[in-house]
Amino acid sequence: MVVNDDAYFLIYRVVLAAIASKLAPTVGCVVA
Repeated sequence: MVVNDDAYFLIYRVVLAAIASKLAPTVGCVVA
């Protein structure tokens, strides 16, 4: 199976950003 590296990387960044933005408030509260 051939995967477009650019597209895969873009999707990975979007998912990672979504997870980070969702966890950021929780982590901030725990650290604070």
